[in-house]
Amino acid sequence: AVSRRNRELNVFSLSALDLFAGAMGAFILIAVVLFPYYLKETKTPIKVRNLDVVFVIDTTVSMGSAIDQLKSELVGLSKVLERVAPQVRIGIIAYKTRRSDSQYLIISKDLTSTKNNGLRELQEWVNRLTPQGGGYEVLADALERATRMSWQPNRRRLIVLIADEPGEPGTLSRALGIA
Repeated sequence: AVSRRNRELNVFSLSALDLFAGAMGAFILIAVVLFPYYLKETKTPIKVRNLDVVFVIDTTVSMGSAIDQLKSELVGLSKVLERVAPQVRIGIIAYKTRRSDSQYLIISKDLTSTKNNGLRELQEWVNRLTPQGGGYEVLADALERATRMSWQPNRRRLIVLIADEPGEPGTLSRALGIA
């Protein structure tokens, strides 16, 4: 028998427009973070846990405005998350297409605390992202890399996908572990 490691990992797929629609981005992120608590904890108070969030973002040309929004709203989103959880760590994975002329296919910034200089480091990393390329994105590979981030036990774990295309044909189900 094959045993799978017991882990809780929530994956949310939101279009760039849904997540970064001006001031609504923070509201949607709060709803995504708290919604599972309301489903599971109907008779007891909400148990606030530390939070790990990984943003997986398509950085092809069509996502230029979403990348700009992430650059301008990262600090605000982290401040909102810090009000929801005692400790917040944010990670970012940027991916493109195999046909891209970019210097990278997938790059990542591992989960980093938003305290001290962590948020500044995250912001500097995000500020270097540039939209480039087009075609079938390597979404499945990016999501697989997200599962290998330095997740810590006993934390709420979220992956927020910011994309406008499903990626290479037939690979999304593999990335999500769907038969």
